[in-house]
Amino acid sequence: MIHGTLSDIVKFLIEEFSTVTSSRFIIAFPHMIRAKDVWIIFKKVFCVISINKRDDCYNLLLIWIRLALTRDFLQEKSMIRSLVTFIEGIPRNKGNIVKLTLLSQAKDRLPFRTMLSSNRLSRSVSTISTGTASTGTASTGTPESDTDRFLDVDLLSDRLENVIGNRSSYNIYDPERISLLNIKKKRLAQHLTIVDFEIFLKISPSEILCMTWKKKPEEGPNVNSMIERSNRLGFWVATQILSQEDEKERGNIIEYFIGVGILLRKMNNFNGLMGLLSGLNMNTVSRLRLSWSLVSESSKRSLEELNSLMDAMNNYKNYRSELSTLTESWSGVGKSLIIPFLGIFLRDITFIDDGNANMVGGLINFNKIELIGTILYNIKLYQDVRCKFKCKPLLYNFVTKLPTLSDDMLYNLSVLHERKNSI
Repeated sequence: MIHGTLSDIVKFLIEEFSTVTSSRFIIAFPHMIRAKDVWIIFKKVFCVISINKRDDCYNLLLIWIRLALTRDFLQEKSMIRSLVTFIEGIPRNKGNIVKLTLLSQAKDRLPFRTMLSSNRLSRSVSTISTGTASTGTASTGTPESDTDRFLDVDLLSDRLENVIGNRSSYNIYDPERISLLNIKKKRLAQHLTIVDFEIFLKISPSEILCMTWKKKPEEGPNVNSMIERSNRLGFWVATQILSQEDEKERGNIIEYFIGVGILLRKMNNFNGLMGLLSGLNMNTVSRLRLSWSLVSESSKRSLEELNSLMDAMNNYKNYRSELSTLTESWSGVGKSLIIPFLGIFLRDITFIDDGNANMVGGLINFNKIELIGTILYNIKLYQDVRCKFKCKPLLYNFVTKLPTLSDDMLYNLSVLHERKNSI
């Protein structure tokens, strides 16, 4: 289907039921359709659909509840009442499976539970709530509480702490007391990934739909945090390099960050990798010819490979190819963590929105919803995994701060280290 009335679209989703297609539609339809209108049409279609397609009606509703119960139903009393009434009206022969399955998706939502009018359904919810249900929430790999987080201290942090004394009196990663090079590249890459994933996990479709993050920044805090995080990482990389007093130290830091970039790629943290590369490729850093002359040729080749991967040429062809290959290789619960470069998704959403009308000849542009839904659905897939890296508190606190110098200060330091035309 490319275009159609809302009734045509709902019938299509039921008659040609697909979990993926339905999920994409549910995630993306608020871009141009009100939830109340979709619900009204759903109930009308349900009344006239053939009996043998009723199960697919329930499947579509189950996906809707799983993905958007709060967004589309819990915000308005009339919607939640109508939903409960619909579930209560499901025939007895479906009740044991369908009703309990639908209710279990909302068992912890107080507004939903208090609206239930049937004693039998209320007892069902009570029974469900005493069992164990999977919420589908991904874990970032960080401990559940601040207390737990500070119980697991990295051996490296312990060693550094012994060097400088009590951590309550000193910043364990104060650049005047300890070199960045004393932090293992793998540990740094892991903790950069932990922090990036924490932010990425909070991004909701509503922040991206209708370009909310750009038009109403206050309603897209996590998208903007992800953008700011990537930018800050780039400036922090440049700050660390240009804060070194001689070219040998600067060369060592450059080589160190190239190694971190290699590990970020292996960890599939493409958003972090892009931020790190932006720092290494800043003009204030790239112009340091004396410092770069001290970087090994193998590291320079590795940097070329990373730059080639994330190059914007041909609409990020190399990056898109690698991301597609990684995604297609996923299987079952063993899916590896992937943090995509968010900027590409935002760019694609913008192009889709600007280049496609919501309505075509008076019909809803279903193809546009499908295109936007594909991006949002993929983001959800990447969010629905575990980050298995162990969180080490001191490193975690360190990588959440990332102090940086301003553009002007970085430029002045760069010129101070290697004056124009000095080589």
